[in-house]
Amino acid sequence: MITKTSPVNLLEMLLSHSNVTIARATFGKGSGQRKRFLLAMKKTLEYLSRFNVVDMFPSWSFVGEISGLRHGMEQVHKEMDGVLNEIIEEDEGKKLDGDDMNEDLVDVLLRIMRN
Repeated sequence: MITKTSPVNLLEMLLSHSNVTIARATFGKGSGQRKRFLLAMKKTLEYLSRFNVVDMFPSWSFVGEISGLRHGMEQVHKEMDGVLNEIIEEDEGKKLDGDDMNEDLVDVLLRIMRN
């Protein structure tokens, strides 16, 4: 519950609003995968923003294995891949059923890929 004296994190609110707007334009209004995509994207950005010694010294690839960073990035990659595959399948299912009247970014990209 928000009270009159509680602070408001305006940056968080703006980021949340812009993420929802971008996801709606990309995946359409009724996509059930939007929350999973945004969560996977947040995890991806967290891993990308971490310092990785291997970026500075590529021959030290064992450090990524020891720190667990590589494993975490692979898990996020699998999650993101699964979410994107489900979004594409969901979108293609709508097209087959004739339910999707509005074209979203996924539709455009799939059309470009097919041509």
